[in-house]
Amino acid sequence: MTTFRPVLRQALKTYEKNRQLRKIAQASALVESRGYMKWTRVEDTIEFARLMNYKKIGIACCIGLKREGAILASILRRNGFQVISTICKTGAVPKEKVGVKDAEKLRPGQFEAMCNPVAQAMLLDACGAELNIIVGLCVVDSLRD
Repeated sequence: MTTFRPVLRQALKTYEKNRQLRKIAQASALVESRGYMKWTRVEDTIEFARLMNYKKIGIACCIGLKREGAILASILRRNGFQVISTICKTGAVPKEKVGVKDAEKLRPGQFEAMCNPVAQAMLLDACGAELNIIVGLCVVDSLRD
């Protein structure tokens, strides 16, 4: 059996050294102790954002779930947050720009924008989002190297 004690010790040291990461872990633990199995994940997120004193929340949303993203934005605004949102196809970058051949597209012969999670993250950051929420991005959109 493989154990990862050195990795776990290093993780703990990271919390000890990084004040911001420790603050995030503390807020997360408080949310868990107050609302675990009582609150929805949206309520958890709102409480976490309040504990962290965040005012601006970003939403990175799949275009197929824009209705759900709009509902979330409305809930967040009603709870006093400023909301910034962006959809997955932001920038309208043709799939061919990343090496997808026309025959490999969903609708060959037609324009198709690629999902652009890098641009979403960069736009939310440029707008000053303090916390980003991912709403229904495809699995491949949330993968990173």
